[in-house]
Amino acid sequence: MISTTNIDDVVTFIAKFADPDGIPIIVGKDWEDLNVKFTKEEIKEGLSEYISRKSVLFPFRKITVEDVSDKFYNLRTTNFMDFIMENPGTVVEKYDDYQYPYSKHGKFVISFGHYHNDVSNFFQQRNRYDCGSHGFPSPNEYWYSPDLLKKMNWTFWRLDNRGINDVTIRESFRLGAYVATQFKLHVAKTLYDFIFSRIESTHKSVLDISMGWGDRLAGFYASKAINYFGTDPNPSVYEVYKKQCVEYEKLLTGIEPTITIIQVTHGNHLYEGFVCVGASGKTVTAYNAPAEDILPTIKNNKYDCIFTSPPYFSTELYDQGGDDWKQSWSRYPQYHHWWNEFFRPVIAACYESLTPTGILMMNIMDPFVRGFRSKTCDQMVDYVTSIGGKFDGQIGMRIKQRPRNVSSDKLSHHLSTTYIENIWCFSQNGFDLSMKPATLENLFGE
Repeated sequence: MISTTNIDDVVTFIAKFADPDGIPIIVGKDWEDLNVKFTKEEIKEGLSEYISRKSVLFPFRKITVEDVSDKFYNLRTTNFMDFIMENPGTVVEKYDDYQYPYSKHGKFVISFGHYHNDVSNFFQQRNRYDCGSHGFPSPNEYWYSPDLLKKMNWTFWRLDNRGINDVTIRESFRLGAYVATQFKLHVAKTLYDFIFSRIESTHKSVLDISMGWGDRLAGFYASKAINYFGTDPNPSVYEVYKKQCVEYEKLLTGIEPTITIIQVTHGNHLYEGFVCVGASGKTVTAYNAPAEDILPTIKNNKYDCIFTSPPYFSTELYDQGGDDWKQSWSRYPQYHHWWNEFFRPVIAACYESLTPTGILMMNIMDPFVRGFRSKTCDQMVDYVTSIGGKFDGQIGMRIKQRPRNVSSDKLSHHLSTTYIENIWCFSQNGFDLSMKPATLENLFGE
């Protein structure tokens, strides 16, 4: 048992190195001195006590308005072809037993990258850290619970990044806890611009039935798409979508857009939405509602591009403790209920809402919850084709490979492969996803 005296001494030591926000910066010789004076367990417990006693706020990444502006313009002006891998090499999926694998149905891979993530993370970072998962509390739950913090798998002792500071604290949460990941903005921009380089449309309309952290919304503003219709049941992110729309529109035109509040009813529930119309010509319509509750409203329109990353059954626990009755993980705790009452009706409505030349794209992998994998992806392809749809193949979204505890030769091969998340593509009449020679528009951008 660690003595109270030792913990008090650790807290006193740590406090000497606090920055103006209370975050301890202990690296180099100071880090060595701390480890000479105290054991690893004493340091862990002392740090949790220090955070609790001093009411230290979590060290979120500091993102400036200038960062948002610079990265938005960079994304806006980069040709989408620059994000498509010329030679992806060996492509590896999370599961090697899909009925419709990338090896047979793959079309192209979009490159890895997170440079542009700040454009939406500036607005939604705190909301992401409120999101937990099965088996893991949210980062904010960890941070504000001394008991949980004492169990935290801190990574301060790793040879490549020793010591305590804001970066190593966030890294510990990324590796030892659960941090909801962002969707890559450049992937959304690439797919929107790719699709609208292939089809003629005056509306250039997109639908996103699970807006998430506002990443695809940001990609929309950086793309050539004109109309965006989205929905999400999380009230916290919904309120921030309005701010995103205003700021992105001002980056495009310098003029504040007009936001009009709208409503839709479902049974006894009244859901709020908004319409944002800007001088850029772009229009965003968003509802703070579960997609399955407003399917008639969704089907009032036709969409050229339906692109979304729906909840992977109950992998992530959005808005836990808030209006979580709206969330699919809360409404449908059993997989067959989630499939029959949420995902299948939403897929059917999306398919019906496609324009004759449009495309439906679903970024989803088989959910693995409580030790059981549900084969959602095969089930989805089979279902869409059963109602007359065409399976047009897969687009790969490259994600970062994680090292494995294997021999050096196997590890080298593992890290050299192109690991992807799947984007499954469907249409009513077939959509050509092959990489044709670039047009003049593609070559020279806008």
